[in-house]
Amino acid sequence: MVERNFERLPLLSGVLRTTAAAARNARGRAAAKAIAAVRRGKRRLRLARYLVSGEACVDDDYALSILASLEPRHDHVCPLCGFAGRFLPFGLPPRPEARCPCCGALERHRLLAYVDRSHGILREAKALLHFAPEPLIATTLRQSCLLYVSADIADPTADIQLDIENMDVPDGTFDTVLCSHVLEHVDDRRALAEIRRVLMPGGRLVAMVPLAEGCRRTYEDPQVRDPGTRELHFGQKDHVRRYGADFRDRVRDAGFALREFTGEGADAIRFGFTFGEKVFVCEKT
Repeated sequence: MVERNFERLPLLSGVLRTTAAAARNARGRAAAKAIAAVRRGKRRLRLARYLVSGEACVDDDYALSILASLEPRHDHVCPLCGFAGRFLPFGLPPRPEARCPCCGALERHRLLAYVDRSHGILREAKALLHFAPEPLIATTLRQSCLLYVSADIADPTADIQLDIENMDVPDGTFDTVLCSHVLEHVDDRRALAEIRRVLMPGGRLVAMVPLAEGCRRTYEDPQVRDPGTRELHFGQKDHVRRYGADFRDRVRDAGFALREFTGEGADAIRFGFTFGEKVFVCEKT
């Protein structure tokens, strides 16, 4: 079944295991790193100008207390690379002890890797489609899956360019789709319908989203389109909603049965998960 479906995908077969694709990906990664370095430089310049302008509204003592709070204090273990030691702060606003200094894994990467290691939700896949691929996760899955395909609507380092809301992929091609922190960026009803279509019978969607469990309903407003206003309403300039507890209903309504795994207890401390963050395993019904 996997091999037959794979042969029906000429747009994939030419990119997966060729030297040309590897070279293209390497150039794309180099370009992405260069762009990121320029952006970091611009952010630092803006910060410096802001601080010397006298317009900063944070006093020196408070700024120093913020920096002190970010100092790593506790040892953790990274389930991706095995590093044992203190994690580094990361993000804006900064999160203490968020990033593995060895492999760069963040909280959600570590949770996903831990759940996969414990329950085989990804490494048992025979044909896996990975949207917005995180390099750390992608490297591991390429080694374990018979067919691994990374996809993104714009990222040149992905194996193929795909619109998750309208995929140029035959029905029933994959047994697993991985979609981490993607659905909050798109029309999720269209995306879930497309994901279900390209999954084989009994296939699974593995999904992670930012989730406000205390909110009964998802908050979204199609009139909020400006990036700055989206950041105010949805927490990020390219988000289009804040998911509430009804995320589960949205997934079930799309034709999936749910299981969920939560970062909690002693494991969350040991591996540096965000308490309460979830991995949803959604099986096609």
